[in-house]
Amino acid sequence: MIDPALIDELAEGDAEVLMFVADPASGDFYYDPEAIAEMEAEAEALRSMLLEQVSADLERKRKEAIDGRAQSGIEQIWLEDEEAYEGIDDANRDEAVGSARVTKARYEVGTAETRSGQPGGSTVLLNITRPYVDAATARVGDMLLPTDDRNWTIKHTPIPFLKELKQMAPMNPEAAGLADQFAQIEQQAKEAAERAEKRIEDYHVECQYHMEVRRMIEDAGRLGTGILKGPFPKVDTNSGEVQPASKCISPWDFYPDPACGDDIQNGRFVFERELITAKRLRELRDEPGYLAEQIESCLKEGPAKRVVENDDDRPVKDSELFEMWTCHTEIAPDEMEACGCICSDEAAIEAERIPALITLVNDRVIRAAEDPLEGKSYPYDVMCWQRRRDHWAGIGVARQIRTPQRGITAAVRNLMDNAGLAGGPQILSRLGIVEPADGNWTLAPRKHWHIHEDADIRQLTEAFATVEFPMMEQQLLNIVQFFTKMAEDVTGLPQLMQGSQGKAPDTVGGMQMLNNNANTVLRRLARLFDDEITEPHIRRYYEWIKLYGEPEEQGDFSIDARGSTALVERDIQTQAIIQMGKLVGNPAFGIDPKKWITEWLKSQRLDPARYTMDEEQMAKMQQAMAQKQDPQMMVAQMRAQTEMQKEQLRQQSDMAELQFKAKEAERQRQFEMAMKERDLQMRAMEYAEKRGMELTRLKADLQKFTLGQRHDKEKFVNEIAVKNRFGHGI
Repeated sequence: MIDPALIDELAEGDAEVLMFVADPASGDFYYDPEAIAEMEAEAEALRSMLLEQVSADLERKRKEAIDGRAQSGIEQIWLEDEEAYEGIDDANRDEAVGSARVTKARYEVGTAETRSGQPGGSTVLLNITRPYVDAATARVGDMLLPTDDRNWTIKHTPIPFLKELKQMAPMNPEAAGLADQFAQIEQQAKEAAERAEKRIEDYHVECQYHMEVRRMIEDAGRLGTGILKGPFPKVDTNSGEVQPASKCISPWDFYPDPACGDDIQNGRFVFERELITAKRLRELRDEPGYLAEQIESCLKEGPAKRVVENDDDRPVKDSELFEMWTCHTEIAPDEMEACGCICSDEAAIEAERIPALITLVNDRVIRAAEDPLEGKSYPYDVMCWQRRRDHWAGIGVARQIRTPQRGITAAVRNLMDNAGLAGGPQILSRLGIVEPADGNWTLAPRKHWHIHEDADIRQLTEAFATVEFPMMEQQLLNIVQFFTKMAEDVTGLPQLMQGSQGKAPDTVGGMQMLNNNANTVLRRLARLFDDEITEPHIRRYYEWIKLYGEPEEQGDFSIDARGSTALVERDIQTQAIIQMGKLVGNPAFGIDPKKWITEWLKSQRLDPARYTMDEEQMAKMQQAMAQKQDPQMMVAQMRAQTEMQKEQLRQQSDMAELQFKAKEAERQRQFEMAMKERDLQMRAMEYAEKRGMELTRLKADLQKFTLGQRHDKEKFVNEIAVKNRFGHGI
């Protein structure tokens, strides 16, 4: 067999050289068209065999991923959560025809809710799952993705011995020069980090990063799992250049290695599923890197080979969408070349396995490329709203609220059934006295009745009777209220977090305390977002810049993803920032009004740059203020001082009032206890006189009782002191 590598070597030269082959004995080239044809046929057969081998290996891995995800039970959980979000269960499923992923065509087993226990019962479903999910995801998105700030930053790695060199500089001239060099290096690293930060931010603007992250957060709140892909190479439609981008991937279209455990990065492969049209497939045929002949075969076959069932009610044969699978895995170098990808790195050619990105359509390999990030990590980040043990997917708000939703559904349906029964009286009729003239016993206005001949006229009043059944609405509404409160407890999302004040006290301290409690869940989600999304995602963008970016943007950087937690804290401090407005005008506190107004605008989700004066306007205003002191400013300062004094007096008055009320309550309690003790003594004496009790025994009992009362009194006084100290002393 002739070495196929010879064809590649000859193909790089002149076209006429392809008509010659080498003599193994002499090494000379001679003209042999038949040998050339045989060589091409053998090379094509070898290439086809390797392509089939790659395709078969990917099919095996894909089946393992699909079966593993289905057997884990997560798909059934997702389906139930989707139905809960849409307000669908077994009782009203027939009323929800056409809803995505919630028809019996895909899953026969539905949710556990049923009708109220009787045929034809109510199917009303009071859906609290959707508003809880929407409120939680919207709140998290607003906090973690502000329009005026980032939740991450890039910092250059500090030089540890720079400070030591600067300290040695006065004693050692050489050290002084060396310190200056390191200072210059540090400044260059800082500037490179700033340029890299701006470059990544520009990439995010181009791919609408915030929109994709919000979609990911919505998936995490609804299904418990949100997936963000990136950076992946994407051709810019305007410039035609390849740029990194990010996008949200539906958990339904994501299939990691079942053996990955709770981290997909530990798996051997990752599959992503996407449905594309024939038009899009034809466009891929003309793009570089794709195998045109393989795509042409797929177009001729049509979308016949579908691995996963449809998302809608249409039969597979009527669908016009192709199922495209993208796999991140490792394959051999010769398999890469058979797929049309020539490895650029000599070390990769000599390696046993190469990190690759392979695309399948109709189980045909249509593209293979080296991993853009050289296999350092899969370009997917998974956010779990609440982690599940030993599983990469999590639990969302819809799953957390499942039990309260079922309780509310059952109570409301019983309430509606009772309302139907109690909507009118039950009619009792006695046969043999009257009968309807039309033979129909259904009641109707101005209906005609016949009286039996043998009926006693006095029995006409006993012919009909009515009975009314109670609705039990108050008892059932209490159940609804119970499960509504349980929904807040199990999700950690009180009504205050959803915009409802409820019974919260209308005071600054009370609202601040409730805000801190309500945002405990947000702090946890912010840390999860930092650890699972921001830090690994931005780090991969940093790796992209190291591989493909400009030299002045590269350096030794670290990703600081603590911005999300800071943004949550800033949102919590909004109330305090507003209250500070009364103190800004007082120069005694030394508060910078410019910094304060910047933070206030940010707290109101406004961009400070839109309201900031330029340097020329600022200079004119300062000059005018220097020439003449503004009387309004003096008035504003006086008002601020007055307001501050009023606030202090109000707080002192409130404290005095609380102390006075506590003392009055204590006096009243002591008086009542004294009267009660006296009354008991009188009763005891009367009882002793009547029963002939001995005086010594009576005194002992009275002394025991008095000690008990005194103990209760001391306990009450201590409780009042503790409350005064910790409740009002802070």
